[in-house]
Amino acid sequence: AEDGIRDVCLSRGLGDVYKRQPIIIATKLAHKQQQQYFEVVRLLLNAGADPHKKDRLGWTPLDEALGQSDVRMISMLFDYMMRRKKLKFLNKKQNLDSLLESVPDFYVEMKWEFDSSVVPLVSL
Repeated sequence: AEDGIRDVCLSRGLGDVYKRQPIIIATKLAHKQQQQYFEVVRLLLNAGADPHKKDRLGWTPLDEALGQSDVRMISMLFDYMMRRKKLKFLNKKQNLDSLLESVPDFYVEMKWEFDSSVVPLVSL
């Protein structure tokens, strides 16, 4: 089932007549406290749906959940987005660590001089 959902999520141009993506539609329908739409949103996220997609009015699924005061949906979307952000950060950090390990050692000398016109005015 999740493979089919993944195909649906990744299809281009899929949505309703208002150009809303499946995750946005499911988020709107979940407002009615219907468990199956909450699960659909979870499955869509797990299958790779982009929670940052906006509808024609510029609303994301998180915006929709906030507008509906749906704490459970807000929590799920926020947690998912933070997990993805953390994984992305760790991946970038790992790439940077690899790159820095490949840089040869080097030596740098720095000399700092401070010049100020205020110092002569101070009496000792």
